[in-house]
Amino acid sequence: MIDELDAIENAKERWKLAEFIKLLSDSRSPLKVLAVGIGETSGDLTSGHASVERCLKETKLKTMRDDELKQIIQKGADSTRIKFESVVIDTIVRLSGGYPHFTHLLALKCAELFLESNATTVSKNILELSLSNASSEAEGTLMRVYDEATLSSTTRQFVDILCAAALIGEPECSAERLRGAIKLRTGNAITQGALNNYFKRLVSDNGNTKKPLIRRAKGIYAFADPRMS
Repeated sequence: MIDELDAIENAKERWKLAEFIKLLSDSRSPLKVLAVGIGETSGDLTSGHASVERCLKETKLKTMRDDELKQIIQKGADSTRIKFESVVIDTIVRLSGGYPHFTHLLALKCAELFLESNATTVSKNILELSLSNASSEAEGTLMRVYDEATLSSTTRQFVDILCAAALIGEPECSAERLRGAIKLRTGNAITQGALNNYFKRLVSDNGNTKKPLIRRAKGIYAFADPRMS
């Protein structure tokens, strides 16, 4: 079993693994390989190795439902006798985007700050303070992609574009809707031409996860890794 296959950033190395799986299949080997990773399709994890697709059985796992994520928080709160305000639970669930790792991480950081304070409940103020602690412990690959896309000494617009895309809260968004979200965030309108200039650093057309956004279709964009939002 090979876990976290998506953490192998070198596409050539992922292609080698795909070739290995293909050779096992061609030689009728009884050995089975279970490869686990985050991607839209198995092709994302095998660097598009076309001939290996017939050797694979793809199992796509869905993200968790909101009620399941709430149950994680509530069980932890009950066992530790820490009361989370309902607005905090709802916010953690929304920010988690269906991923239990983020639910655990945010709830844990809230609980740690709660224990250091004299508060009676985990409030929205505690959650806001815990977000910076949680973001510093995010997946390393995500942090590198974000930093490379947003580091600029002259403008915060790269950050504003990604934050606006995240706040839309949907798997995909149109360029028009993204421009509207940017205006709501910054108070300033942005033309499509100007947005396209920023997209040169932010958007990939070929599924490259080294950029935070991918182009699904003409004028339609999504986060390359859904955890980025």
